[in-house]
Amino acid sequence: MRSLPASFALALPVFALPAFVWAAGPLDPYGRAEPDFRPRHQGFFASFAAGAGSAQLRSNGHGSARESGVDVRLRAGIAITPQFTLALEGSAWREEEHPGHSVLGAVTVNGLYYPLRHVAGFLHIGAGPAWFSVAGTDSLDQTHAGVGGTVGVGYDVAVGGSWAITPEFAADLGGFDGFSSNVYVLSVAVTRH
Repeated sequence: MRSLPASFALALPVFALPAFVWAAGPLDPYGRAEPDFRPRHQGFFASFAAGAGSAQLRSNGHGSARESGVDVRLRAGIAITPQFTLALEGSAWREEEHPGHSVLGAVTVNGLYYPLRHVAGFLHIGAGPAWFSVAGTDSLDQTHAGVGGTVGVGYDVAVGGSWAITPEFAADLGGFDGFSSNVYVLSVAVTRH
């Protein structure tokens, strides 16, 4: 049985803290109005995320071994309502293979939905063009274009004003000519609402 990469084990506490805070609710025993630490979901927003994840390629029902790599994401958009935002996201997962590297990426239009007004947790789903490239290996450099999609969950932890730290889990799927890909990523973003 393969164990999780160390990056996943280190990222789990980042996701556990917001879940605990969400479940604990108001912590003031004197009944005073609790301060509102939620980020403001209005107007334009942008975020930059970095994380780690694993990817797998599948063809004809058979999958390759999962490979670990790093992931970066850039998301920008506008709040349509306090509970729904629309965003454009660019993401790229990269694995180093000496002497080359592999990259899975996508540019997606995402909808982010905050189901509870008093909680900063969100769900997101998106779709758009995707690509897979292999460069610098013994075989020829290759790039494949296809279609991609992403689904995930996250939580905006306000750190002051309109800034938030956003831990997130995402599953990115890609469909290419003759094969498909899936990438599972844990990341942490700096978000400005």
